[in-house]
Amino acid sequence: MSRKPDRPATWRVFFALLPDDQTRAAIAARAARLPRGGRAVPAANYHITLRFVGRADAARLRCLCHAAAMVEPRPFSLALDRVGVFGRAGALWLGAGRPDAGLLAWREALVARLAADCGLRPERQAWIPHVTLRRKWHGEPPQGPLDPVLWQGDGGFHLMCSEADPAGGVRYHSLAVFPRPTAG
Repeated sequence: MSRKPDRPATWRVFFALLPDDQTRAAIAARAARLPRGGRAVPAANYHITLRFVGRADAARLRCLCHAAAMVEPRPFSLALDRVGVFGRAGALWLGAGRPDAGLLAWREALVARLAADCGLRPERQAWIPHVTLRRKWHGEPPQGPLDPVLWQGDGGFHLMCSEADPAGGVRYHSLAVFPRPTAG
């Protein structure tokens, strides 16, 4: 059986929080005030990665979706109030200096469920909730006062796929959206 040329055998995937339009615009406004350098990430690609997975085939995607559906989403509030750089990756980011405790606990529950059900190995680095603003950044992060961006999330999250963009860079697509918390 041959596969369709537009459907890969595996996808490069990750779980993410996506900002609403107002939050996305506020992040873009902060990014526009930064000094020049690196390659700007398009506002359409702004997200907070909850858990990077890597390559996944159809069977793995089913496992990931089943496991993620077992974790009840929680609303959260983050103040994106600091700029940092992941030096080796050359990524300039806007992140939360004091992450929401509920979000941290919920994310740990998601990571634990993905590990138990789908065999994802534990991550080696501490998780920093952040939005990448620039790639190929060289040097230290810009200094100075920063008006925080408040990100209010309803707890919904996505399983995302990244694809190479013919124009350079990547495009992200949502493969699955996980339920919003029910009112109560």
